[in-house]
Amino acid sequence: VSFDYAENAVGALVYVDGELRGTATSGSYTVTGLEPGTNYGLAVRHVCADGDTSDMATLQFMTECVSISEFPYFMGFEDGKPNCWTFESQYLSLTTSSHSGAQACYMGSNTSAFPLITPVIDVPADASNFRFEVWVAASGTSDTVKFKLYVSTTASTDLEEGLDEVLDTALTATGGYVPVYISRGPYAGQSVTIALFSRS
Repeated sequence: VSFDYAENAVGALVYVDGELRGTATSGSYTVTGLEPGTNYGLAVRHVCADGDTSDMATLQFMTECVSISEFPYFMGFEDGKPNCWTFESQYLSLTTSSHSGAQACYMGSNTSAFPLITPVIDVPADASNFRFEVWVAASGTSDTVKFKLYVSTTASTDLEEGLDEVLDTALTATGGYVPVYISRGPYAGQSVTIALFSRS
């Protein structure tokens, strides 16, 4: 972290989520032991030669996301919208009508241009049984689920970059969730992102 170091300071106390992490003696301090893709609160307080301290300067930040490289990997949205997943639309929300656990991601039919995008996934080069699996269900007993899946080989969340359409399908409601799969196919050994679009 970098900040303006006061001229008359003898140190600056650095806090993360209210916990004192150390004392800086310049306008730069390295905080270690943070988890990737996690929200934190940072605070800095200067200490003067006479023992007085300044008001705390605070900010909120999120650490950098890392790619998914350990498998099996599961996202059930149990803790709300995860930081490193991209929710591109107000029509993406959470619902308690889930396949397993307490929550699931709900996609309205207006999300055709605003998908749900995974973090970067490092597809194994030597895992012949590797696949991406998503469980889907219609919101009503007589509805039909219509959606598309895209894979970006540039590992990008930019919808204009390198998207391969790998699935365009409609599933009639069965009263429950059904699995849909993408095999590793041509993506073995590559870093990809997967975008899920609902369509009308």
